[in-house]
Amino acid sequence: MIYFNLLLIIVIGGAVSLFEVPGLLQPEKRGELIAFSCFLLIGMALAVAMTLRLPVPNPTSGIEFVFNPVTKLIFPGR
Repeated sequence: MIYFNLLLIIVIGGAVSLFEVPGLLQPEKRGELIAFSCFLLIGMALAVAMTLRLPVPNPTSGIEFVFNPVTKLIFPGR
């Protein structure tokens, strides 16, 4: 069943790419193509990790990691 889910993730990612990428191949849309590719790869990697029951990072932990030092700089007493 896991292999079917992995295959389904790859097929859906490929179908989305086949639908979206041709419109983004124009030279003035290079940035959009790069952003689309990055988000698609991140999403597919997270989907594969969840399918394989690997630990997936919590977005809240990342936000706390970034903003805790900033908060300590702004409010040093807290």
